[in-house]
Amino acid sequence: MNSLHASKPNKDRKQDVFQLGDWVWMHMNKERFPNHRKSKLQPLSDGPLQVVERIYDNAYKVNLPGEYGVNSTFNVVDLTSFDIGLDSRLNHF
Repeated sequence: MNSLHASKPNKDRKQDVFQLGDWVWMHMNKERFPNHRKSKLQPLSDGPLQVVERIYDNAYKVNLPGEYGVNSTFNVVDLTSFDIGLDSRLNHF
């Protein structure tokens, strides 16, 4: 019965697994980035950042600039996949 109850909420969930060299968006929460999230008008995410190391299926190390001053290891919840073809900043037309 436990597996039956667990299968219903998990049927629409997809597991994000990133490979080395993949580009991702990083979610900037207020607890981890207090200096960059002082106002609700500041951006919620930053990127694209490149995955440097895969620690587990749910932990990744990204190539983070030094201006943030935090550890560059992130949980998969804080990362979103990035598609280069859909970025309006890189593709101006």
